[in-house]
Amino acid sequence: MKKSNVGFIDEIKEILGKGTFGKVLKCKDTKYNDSVALKVIRKIDRYIDSAKIEADILKDVFDRQTDMHANYCVKMFSSFYHKGMNLCYVVFFFS
Repeated sequence: MKKSNVGFIDEIKEILGKGTFGKVLKCKDTKYNDSVALKVIRKIDRYIDSAKIEADILKDVFDRQTDMHANYCVKMFSSFYHKGMNLCYVVFFFS
């Protein structure tokens, strides 16, 4: 997982959903003045392992569709560990 062009996510607007693996938050990226969706995975090893696979798949599909000049999959901007614990990844927010 690598960093990309996400700036500063310092404002949580609302909780978009909750599930077994964690929750999805609508956040404000104040550097780029954009809304993004932040998926926060609970700190359970098997959930984190699955989320890493999901993040790798998202990146791979996005890269392949970019090569084909198509747009079928949500763009994942970055992934990171919040406070060294929860795996998070930032995706484009569809309003």
